[in-house]
Amino acid sequence: MKRIVRRTLGNILRKVVLFKSHEFRLSALDIVKPTHKIRGEYSSANLYLDWRHNEIERLDLGWYRDQPVVGDIFDSYYGKIDRIAVVMSMLKGSMYVPGDVAEFGTYQGHTAVTLNRVLEQSNSNKQLYLFDSFAGMPEITHPLDKDWEQGDLASSEAGVRKLFEDSPRVHVVPGFFSDSLPNYPDLRFSFCHVDADLYTSVKECIDYIVPRLSVGGVIVFDDYGFSSCPGAKAAVDDRFGQPPETYIPLPTAQAVYFGRAGDGVLSK
Repeated sequence: MKRIVRRTLGNILRKVVLFKSHEFRLSALDIVKPTHKIRGEYSSANLYLDWRHNEIERLDLGWYRDQPVVGDIFDSYYGKIDRIAVVMSMLKGSMYVPGDVAEFGTYQGHTAVTLNRVLEQSNSNKQLYLFDSFAGMPEITHPLDKDWEQGDLASSEAGVRKLFEDSPRVHVVPGFFSDSLPNYPDLRFSFCHVDADLYTSVKECIDYIVPRLSVGGVIVFDDYGFSSCPGAKAAVDDRFGQPPETYIPLPTAQAVYFGRAGDGVLSK
């Protein structure tokens, strides 16, 4: 009798799906029963959460908790700290590459403060350029960008400037990319972080960055894996996805491109 009740209850709990994403399915049964899906030593959840914890400690990302302006990163930006860890590691790994650092789409400065922090701790003379309209999204013109509206994600330019008022290396550049980027034709980059959401905006960034990226330089795209940003993914695929592919999608929803000779990047 116990076996029948247990089997019946198990079948009921198995049908209560708590989370489902492509090939992964988590049911109520998985929560109450120590299955390999979520509790095994090598389960995807355990491995990812261990990586996350270790990266926060290794990169000293706990300092965000005491930052009065962007300290909400742990509370209201679930997953953002994971992506910042990737950005930080990629920046550290590209410090030997000639060129400056730039971010395209700064919003409130959560990632930018880490970029600047790494440069300061490395005693680098690299400059940091922060490009953002601060007026939100431009006019939406591409069909893949239909989830957004003009003006979405507007932020305070003054608030970002205040974050870096004691950092002479930081250059805040307001304006839509189509207007601001042509004013900086002579920059050279070792590392770029693109968080621009839209097909049109990401494409503008790619077209601008690649001829100015040193061999060995890195571009991290923030929005590649987000269902709300199919345009951003398509822009990366269109430029770097043709054989041979020259970028790497990550489980953090980012994608990373490493500048190499022959792709149109700077060779000297």
